[in-house]
Amino acid sequence: MYQMNLITPIDVCQKRVSLENVRATFTENNDGSYDVILEINSNKFLIAIHNIANQIESLEIIATK
Repeated sequence: MYQMNLITPIDVCQKRVSLENVRATFTENNDGSYDVILEINSNKFLIAIHNIANQIESLEIIATK
């Protein structure tokens, strides 16, 4: 019998934030950048964020739905 992991590596490197109709899921990449799925009402955005010294250096909207 094969038992699935309760916590996957993706769960460990993801953080979720919710505020009323806005939800964001941050996934940290190996290079210190983040991929963010931002949901505002029914609109979704995939955003790439690069930060240096706790400041956003670049922000790029990759896709919208």
